[in-house]
Amino acid sequence: MMKNENSTNHLVVPKQILLLFISIAVSAFIIVVFIDLVLFPVIMFAVNNKELFTSLVKIFSIAGLIIMVVYGVLYRMVSLKRKGFTPGSIARHFIARPGRYFLISLAVLFLFFLLVGFLYILFHGNHLLLYQILH
Repeated sequence: MMKNENSTNHLVVPKQILLLFISIAVSAFIIVVFIDLVLFPVIMFAVNNKELFTSLVKIFSIAGLIIMVVYGVLYRMVSLKRKGFTPGSIARHFIARPGRYFLISLAVLFLFFLLVGFLYILFHGNHLLLYQILH
């Protein structure tokens, strides 16, 4: 049995293994109980009421996105105001940043399309090459 480098007692490693085993067992039990008590009724509701569940997910998703965006904007405004920025510079900040990120997103999208096109040409040629080798 290997000894733990931080201990002089040779019984530390079995105790650590036992503690790890107990932790995993308790975690598995908690997960099973959580699935049985919380997720199973939600899954049954989703299966039995598909349209209502879909509507609720849409509503909560949109509400969550709106709340996150409003909170982010208000938090950033208050933060900039505390740092001494003028209302005009705060407005310029909120106009310029989305534009910059939009241009970065377009550049990433363009690079993605280039990559997909390259992979298409590469695999298309590879397919023809493999066909010629096999026949």
